[in-house]
Amino acid sequence: MPRTYQKRPPKTELIEAIHKAAGIITAVAARYGVHRTSVYNWIKAYGIQEEVQQAKRVMIDLAENNLLQRLREGDWRATEFVLRTMGGYSERTQVQSQGEMTVRVVYESAPVPEDDDLDSDTPA
Repeated sequence: MPRTYQKRPPKTELIEAIHKAAGIITAVAARYGVHRTSVYNWIKAYGIQEEVQQAKRVMIDLAENNLLQRLREGDWRATEFVLRTMGGYSERTQVQSQGEMTVRVVYESAPVPEDDDLDSDTPA
């Protein structure tokens, strides 16, 4: 069970808690049974802001390592994520036309209209 602190914990204990929580202040606060503001105040008082940043960098390194492992395993979701976020990939279609054409955009959350509805000039 987490210990409840009225005063800030020892510096080394707080640093360990920050690293165990991957720099997520809400998790550190929950461990000590205090509000996040208290944890931020403790961090400032001890001057250990860099420890928080280091813990977050370690978490990001772990996440990137997991992503790389999933890519090597052929996980299509990992591949799509990398292409969309790092590779500048997006789904686009370029259409060229000489003359009039009808375009229908369908959003997944909206019902698909019947073909008869598309022929009408009056809105539904």
